[in-house]
Amino acid sequence: MSLPLHGKLNCHRCFKSCDTTLSKPHPLWLLKNDPGAWGGADPDILVLGFSKGSTQADIYECGKFEDVAFGGQARNRLDTVLKQLALIKPDEHVSHEISNPNSRFAFGSMIRCSLTREGKSGKHASSGDLIVKSFKEVPHILDNCTNQYLSNLSERTSLVILLGISYGYISGCFEVLSRLYPEMTRLNSVSYGDAKRTFVHVTHPSPGNGHFTHWCKGNSKFDDALSAIKQLTDVEVTSFS
Repeated sequence: MSLPLHGKLNCHRCFKSCDTTLSKPHPLWLLKNDPGAWGGADPDILVLGFSKGSTQADIYECGKFEDVAFGGQARNRLDTVLKQLALIKPDEHVSHEISNPNSRFAFGSMIRCSLTREGKSGKHASSGDLIVKSFKEVPHILDNCTNQYLSNLSERTSLVILLGISYGYISGCFEVLSRLYPEMTRLNSVSYGDAKRTFVHVTHPSPGNGHFTHWCKGNSKFDDALSAIKQLTDVEVTSFS
């Protein structure tokens, strides 16, 4: 089974009816029905955020579909991340891969719909510490979506890049994905995998990520990410030297 085809997805697995666009899976959480897939349908490399941020959700509703995935300032920062990992050549840009239905990359998120949580101020948000809370508060949403879109990845997909390097996020993702792939083991501080593929956590490209520059300059988590990727013989890693 390959990934979903490039474009908006018709999925109502977490909703009571096909006419429902909003769901409240928990008193503090809202789920908006706006799933999508970008890039190639049978990729070598899959890049996953957690869920759409407010910028991306707004673009999905009112803008061009190709601009949604990691839209706004996050797009160029994601390009920087992939170039730091030598997965995209210096004269290329991730925007081309996101809009290309035949790309060797695919792009999406752990939760394909927009998931937000009410904070102390009463306003809903889609980033920060609240993401880790999802693993305990709405685990059924994570299981629904990962079972739907990540449980039977293409044999060709050997590398999955996950955006987010906090201990809680890595542990939560490992727990969720281990239910799909029970033979997975931890490889180093930011990666885990089985005989078929490797999952590697890298820094998040959000403009609000204050650790972005530090990671890009090289630290222990960057080194572990690059080490895990270099172990894969079927993923193109381009030398910049």
